[in-house]
Amino acid sequence: MKKLLFCLLLVSCASDEINYTPGDVVFEPVSYITLTNENTGGGSQIAYHLSGLNEQDLIFCFCQEECSRELIVVSELEFNPDTTDFRYKINLDDDFQTKSSTDWCTRYK
Repeated sequence: MKKLLFCLLLVSCASDEINYTPGDVVFEPVSYITLTNENTGGGSQIAYHLSGLNEQDLIFCFCQEECSRELIVVSELEFNPDTTDFRYKINLDDDFQTKSSTDWCTRYK
């Protein structure tokens, strides 16, 4: 009798199985992301932005005068403020490339 009760308990637990899935990672469309990383060599700044924006439209974190600056025009750009990951496509037909801005001072809009 105890074996039968135990088997029934096992079956009832198995039928109530809960599937845990991680929450969806949500990327929000943005028009630009600027990254600044100062170091002893003067630092560097990188901007990923949609076409139609000029350098004057972008907001960067402060960087020394010697900072290098690179502007990358992309066709799609998305940012996840929870993970500080961003993803972009250079061309619309490309797959998304994902990067992290964890070690950078980041501005986006």
